[in-house]
Amino acid sequence: MAEVEDPSYQAWIEEQMQREYEEYVRVKPVVEGTSASASAPVAGVISVFKKWLHVAEDYVIVGPLCAAIANFCPGESDIIGIVGPSGSSKTEFIRSLGTKENDLVYPVSTITDKTLVSGYAESDDLAPRLKGRLLTIKDLTSILSSRDTVRSGIFADFREMADGYIHKEYGSGVIKDYQGLSSSVLFASTNAIEQYNSLYSSLGQRLIFIRPRGDPKKARERAKANRGSESAMRRDISNAVMGFIRQKKAEVEERGLPEEPGWFDEEMGELYDLLAIARTTLRTDIHGNINEIPEPEFPTRIAKTVSRLCAVHAMVWGRDELNEDDFNFGLRIILDNIPTKRSHVLMVVRDNWLTTAEIASLARLPTASTKKILEELHALGIVDKLLAGKTDSDYLNKKSDAYRLTPGYRIAVDSLKSLWVG
Repeated sequence: MAEVEDPSYQAWIEEQMQREYEEYVRVKPVVEGTSASASAPVAGVISVFKKWLHVAEDYVIVGPLCAAIANFCPGESDIIGIVGPSGSSKTEFIRSLGTKENDLVYPVSTITDKTLVSGYAESDDLAPRLKGRLLTIKDLTSILSSRDTVRSGIFADFREMADGYIHKEYGSGVIKDYQGLSSSVLFASTNAIEQYNSLYSSLGQRLIFIRPRGDPKKARERAKANRGSESAMRRDISNAVMGFIRQKKAEVEERGLPEEPGWFDEEMGELYDLLAIARTTLRTDIHGNINEIPEPEFPTRIAKTVSRLCAVHAMVWGRDELNEDDFNFGLRIILDNIPTKRSHVLMVVRDNWLTTAEIASLARLPTASTKKILEELHALGIVDKLLAGKTDSDYLNKKSDAYRLTPGYRIAVDSLKSLWVG
């Protein structure tokens, strides 16, 4: 007997797809300037992806590609996540790097707290076998549902590997010490990852997200069109990606990365400061009230990671020096790494006072959620708060609390608003 599709379930699926699309259209696509052309080095890779998949913006491909190439560039290792809903090509990109270990990549489908390093003397630990190769995980979402102790152990190993060494002493007397590690981690995940505060607190600035966006309906339509041709598609995409990475790895070894002009670091500096504050996890009591504000980290690691990704971005487009296109690429990475709901609120808070209800309407969020986020941003010093009953020359409504951007963050937030459609 043929299965009957549940109309209510189908309606729910359509609603979820529409929400995903609405999220996408609120962020302007990263558009390369006149310096980019069809002859740019990366254009061939993009064209192969577009041959098979719905690609709404080049950033969908170029962002993860830069993250992969960065593993083979000078600097510290990173933990980079390609985060997005189903149909955003994140898994296909991870798959394009190889489903079996090769000279550049070591892929795993899943990972436990004993994969990189275990407490067994005779175990074949993965960490020393990576040997500078990129560790890829096709779906971290399933790992996030592990027990707290397992999840914390995985994050701790990620953190130590990003720092270049892992040293562990076990109660059994086994000592594991691996120095000189130089492998980054590239994983795919859904937005569910934002629910795990332990991820942020464990990895801190070592963690960077890249969020490809696209129209999920169009992505699913293209996927249907490719049924029966998946093997050819994946072979075609993988050949293009791996060939390009090898080419750029050799280029880095021979010439290094493009130069960063003085203005670039100066203009990005305030954005690094904002990101370090805006992604700080606040601790609350059982009633949801903020009871602890951790000291934000200095944005030194963020600055190194984002600037290196921008330099790789310049290289893949064939430039010898970073320009405005690379700056806009960096802006997008900054926006991608502010927690989603906080970024929605930040993009609509203004220099003048607005009530919670007004901000909630502009952000298209429930008023209660908006209130919570505004309180977090106020605790972090990003927005000012005017209590109900108080007035100033710009605000005469005594019935509601009001908020506005703190002057010190206005320039940085205004830069990010250039990417926001609203």
